[in-house]
Amino acid sequence: MPLFMPDEELARLSSDAASVAAEKADEYIRKLYAELDSVRAKADAASITAEQNYSLLEQKYLSLAQDFSSLESENAKLKSD
Repeated sequence: MPLFMPDEELARLSSDAASVAAEKADEYIRKLYAELDSVRAKADAASITAEQNYSLLEQKYLSLAQDFSSLESENAKLKSD
């Protein structure tokens, strides 16, 4: 059980070691689940942020493409006059 408790603590609690080890293991596992939930939430937030950034860039690109097309058209009209 060195993962959940030091050998000294295990030896000191030898009469009730199994239940203490189980409690320590449960506590450790709960902590890992909480950590996992936190990492998943951060990943979800990063994914949403990336999607929003992509959408903003796409809108900006479309706007610039439209502006460029208008300027090209205006330039062609001015050259023909």
